[in-house]
Amino acid sequence: PFAVLSSSDAEGNCDASPKRGRPGFIKVLDMRTLLLPDIGGNNLFQSFSNFESNPKAGLLFMIPGMDVTIRVNGRIEVLRPEEFKERNIQAELFMTDKNSNVIQAVTLKVDEAYFHCPRSFKFADLWDPDQIKANADRSIKDFMAE
Repeated sequence: PFAVLSSSDAEGNCDASPKRGRPGFIKVLDMRTLLLPDIGGNNLFQSFSNFESNPKAGLLFMIPGMDVTIRVNGRIEVLRPEEFKERNIQAELFMTDKNSNVIQAVTLKVDEAYFHCPRSFKFADLWDPDQIKANADRSIKDFMAE
């Protein structure tokens, strides 16, 4: 349900953009191609701006409760609006709001894909139920004050 898309422009300025949806919202088109819909959000479009000069990108998939992540690296091709509209790509979300529309889409031609070890999740205690409950009662200001 969650992945982070990383990109950089020709000068190496980086961006990491969270992507979300129901499991399977990123489609496997074939053994070397993924389809990523882009759902309306903050309208900053940094990744898409980066793809104009540097098509290389990385995806980090995270699955709640699982310690391993999946890393996928490859090259982005931005689909023209008529291409993703004719494919009838729909937003597959748990929650919707006024911005919950597919506004653009890309394919990722996979160069490499692999599982990543669980050490970082274990060191961060990321999925610990007690930590999750404690954090639920805090505001972002509490974290920034630390």
